Amino acid sequence: MRKRTLSPPAMMRRNQHQPIEYYLLDRVRCEGALLGYLGGEPIRAAAVDDWGRRYEFAGVVSFRADGQYDLRCVKPGEFIVEPGLIYRLQERPSAPSA
Repeated sequence: MRKRTLSPPAMMRRNQHQPIEYYLLDRVRCEGALLGYLGGEPIRAAAVDDWGRRYEFAGVVSFRADGQYDLRCVKPGEFIVEPGLIYRLQERPSAPSA
């Protein structure tokens, strides 16, 4: 069976049609160093969700001409935290084998 891969333009089109909810992190606790401000809100170095998963600040999402988030700039493993910050999921180190 042949594996189907998408070219970069096809991947970008696919992202624009997925619901924004797929990309939003809700109920996160931001922590770590203060990196700056966006719209008067602090940008912290990390965010932690209710399950203890840690995310590292990766950038700011841009907007399309219609005022919606431009999801093409959100890469796999990245999520949006309001007011438009991108955080990347950090891999947890595997437990040492006994």
